Amino acid sequence: MSIARLHRPLVGLLFGASALVSFPAYAEEPSSLTRERVIELARKSSPSVRLAGAAVEEERADLIGARIFARDNPVLEAVAGPRWGDETTIDLEATLAIPIELGGKRRKRVAAAQASIDRASADVAVDEQEAIARALRAYYAALHAEERLALANERKKLADQLLDAAHSRLAAGDVAELEVNLAATEVARAESEVLAELADVERARGKLAITLGLDGPDEAVVEGALGDRSAFDAVQPSERADVAAARVAIDEEEAFVVSADAARFPDFNFRLTYAREDGGTDIILAGLAVTLPLFDRGQGERSGARARVRRAELALQLTEDVVATEVEVAARAYKTSVAAVVKLEEDALPLVARNDELSVTAYQSGKADVGTVIVVRREALDTRREYLDRQLEAALAGVELSRALGALP
Repeated sequence: MSIARLHRPLVGLLFGASALVSFPAYAEEPSSLTRERVIELARKSSPSVRLAGAAVEEERADLIGARIFARDNPVLEAVAGPRWGDETTIDLEATLAIPIELGGKRRKRVAAAQASIDRASADVAVDEQEAIARALRAYYAALHAEERLALANERKKLADQLLDAAHSRLAAGDVAELEVNLAATEVARAESEVLAELADVERARGKLAITLGLDGPDEAVVEGALGDRSAFDAVQPSERADVAAARVAIDEEEAFVVSADAARFPDFNFRLTYAREDGGTDIILAGLAVTLPLFDRGQGERSGARARVRRAELALQLTEDVVATEVEVAARAYKTSVAAVVKLEEDALPLVARNDELSVTAYQSGKADVGTVIVVRREALDTRREYLDRQLEAALAGVELSRALGALP
């Protein structure tokens, strides 16, 4: 149940309309950020997501290199020199060496490079989920700041009405000047609170703008209901992006093991030699040069890759353990936070509204002084601020539960 519905019967002197009054407030913005729009922007415009996408492009560049026919380029060697005798002649020899890889080395390099792209893409999904969670936290904080600002403006409006009533009673000789001074003090405090809440709104908008990669706080005006928990109540568990990324990391390291294993196979160089000897004789020779992997058979690369596989497997296990704990904690926190909201909603807000009404009636009939009205009204406002704070806590707990369950959009 929203605050507006709870206090609708108290229109006028009690709680009035919830729209902002003319005292420093924001003009209506042409467009606002809904929850869905925040999620969309976080997924594609968040700085962390954009950086993660750039990392994928780096891995794609490595794939281009891995697809090259061979790691080593052909080598052309040419030598020439004079031979002195009865006649001086020039001997010429040129050799072209073309490398040939065996053991599927190129194919395995390409597979390892593709595995790195898959891992980087999985990391993008992790960054998207974290960016969405950060953006939703900032979004609900901005909603909370806006609603506290509306409440502060309402306090200012009611303080003005109380001051007018005190002036009228002073003119009628019903109260002393002290009553007016107390009411005027309440107006000043209400004005100060409005300014403080305006500052909080600016900070909340600025944080949301930074989170979404927007140009400034003017683009981070939000709309929505702080107390709407329907999206959280309907969450369904799914595999988390960080768990999926941990699985892909294992596949990547295993691909590097296979690629490093290919170093055990020798490499060939096809050699084609052309020579011109004394007397103008042309000679063409063909042959093969073979590398002998007697000492370096890729032992170091294979050992390192296998160690990284074991580390990646351990990382997956630890991630799954953390996820299980996070889900349990988040579920309990969300349930408790919602219960705190409902407690104030059902048992406190109706009573403070009634007490406020009774205090105003008593003041108008001369049965209470302005100090009593102010105290009762402050209690009501404090309770409503607590209610907004509890709603924010429930919303943030809902974001954490959705993140823990892997249920963020």
